[in-house]
Amino acid sequence: MHIEEFQQWVKDTDDATQWSCLTTLQLLSHLTEEVGEVARAINRIYGYAEEREAHLANLGREVMDAFWFLVKIANRFGIDLDAEAQSFIQRAGEWMVDMAGKHRSELIAGLRALMPQQIFLVPGYGAQGATARDVAAAFNADGLGAIVASSRGIIYSYADPGEASWRELIRSAAEKAIEELSACHRGLRGSE
Repeated sequence: MHIEEFQQWVKDTDDATQWSCLTTLQLLSHLTEEVGEVARAINRIYGYAEEREAHLANLGREVMDAFWFLVKIANRFGIDLDAEAQSFIQRAGEWMVDMAGKHRSELIAGLRALMPQQIFLVPGYGAQGATARDVAAAFNADGLGAIVASSRGIIYSYADPGEASWRELIRSAAEKAIEELSACHRGLRGSE
């Protein structure tokens, strides 16, 4: 079933069962209740080992109950969820590009603050677009605590695999990455 089919089914069912008589505020109240049930299930999944499986099995049902009320609210205001989903996918794709650069360092810094002793594996540096400044916050105050992956940026640092100096080019790319990361880490830590 597609979103538009489900949305139409909810509308038809609401009309046939008098659910459509509820006010928008009543729908919002039901939605809030269902979101609370989703939260309770997640809390039980992560907090109570003996109840984990039962709540994990029930989580999909709770999410669907919340979605059902979202669809009712969308129907109330004539919102085409299929069109909105397509629009969301396009916007989300743009956010991913923006977030990759703009917010990566803030996200990493927040994670480092939450987990000061954790060793981070940090992908995306170099050929994938992240700069040293983007990932420097992954390191702890001692300049340790992170493994930065830069496979393509180092392995493919030479133009022709037949080049006699390919080993030197790889070594040079690795040293350059280390220097960029070290300099940026020193710069960030020096400004704190």
